Amino acid sequence: MATYDEIGIGYDETRKADPYITSRIIHYLQIEDEGSYLDVACGTGNYAIAINSQTKAAFYGIDAGMNYMLNITADGSWTVTIEQPRPTSAPSLPQSYSGNGCRVSSFFYSSGGLAYFNMSHNGSSNFIIWLLDKDGQMVDLLANEIGSYSGSKAVSLSAGIYVLNITADGSWNISATK
Repeated sequence: MATYDEIGIGYDETRKADPYITSRIIHYLQIEDEGSYLDVACGTGNYAIAINSQTKAAFYGIDAGMNYMLNITADGSWTVTIEQPRPTSAPSLPQSYSGNGCRVSSFFYSSGGLAYFNMSHNGSSNFIIWLLDKDGQMVDLLANEIGSYSGSKAVSLSAGIYVLNITADGSWNISATK
């Protein structure tokens, strides 16, 4: 089986950071100008580079599958914190989203119970929507269609914060209601 080092040759030229996704990463991670951030499993590092160019933060990328160590020189006590921030609040349902191409929605809060997702897609290729919890764990596959699509799905949710991961090649609309 080929390794990433073999198949990834040229990825840094062909897989540039998407400006919209970069802006969403900066927004949802709430990147602070004086902060230091580590992108573990960054692949080509293109998003770390893009974030560095748009903020005053120190954003570093390391690829997965390799061994790393921290080399710290200090005259006094020190700490290292490695964390992935999780949202603690989000707007409640109902919420509506629209876009074109692949996107991640804003986080939203459900008080629990049945949630309804009405979805449409005007494209010719895959239209896939995953409902994820705030930790990025898959909760339910809401749509997996090819081409234009219009449909809905009801999902029983626990109280919590959720997000939609949308794969599409065309324009789409999603409404999420109780």
